[in-house]
Amino acid sequence: MQLQNRLQGLRSSIQAISDIADDTVRVCTVAGLDLEELGETDSAMQVEASLRKLLDAQHQLDVERSLVTRLATEQDMADNAEAEYLASWEQSMATYNEQSDAAKYGKNTTYKEFREQLWEVRHDGEPMPRLFGDNGDESDEDLVIAGARMNYRCPVTTSWLVDPVTSKVCNHSYSKDAI
Repeated sequence: MQLQNRLQGLRSSIQAISDIADDTVRVCTVAGLDLEELGETDSAMQVEASLRKLLDAQHQLDVERSLVTRLATEQDMADNAEAEYLASWEQSMATYNEQSDAAKYGKNTTYKEFREQLWEVRHDGEPMPRLFGDNGDESDEDLVIAGARMNYRCPVTTSWLVDPVTSKVCNHSYSKDAI
């Protein structure tokens, strides 16, 4: 019973550390954006590297939380609980560390939002390139054709195109009633 209480306390400590890590992620995001706005791209990339390390640490905390929760809820703890805990932890971390950056960070919402916001600072309205190249880890549903900007307003009436026609001279489209 005493061990279960200590494990519950450990779960609370892990949660408190996780909350601090979440706050630190927010601070990293603001700092990275501020640095990028100031033209300090190299420093912003250092913040990004720190953010990745923080996301790795958060993953480790999640593994720890899961294992401690499992131990704390077991009524009859096996004699080899410590060995099982360490083996599970090592297995989980090895699996994570073997993943590519695309697998670790490419689907991580926090990381993707950070990179998108960083991109927007200097490339307002331009589609962001893939984070990790064409390695197949990102969905084709997110495919954006760069440089294709469509305007569906008539340049004469400035309202939405109605019965659009395209000029043979300049290739602009107009509402039929406007010309």
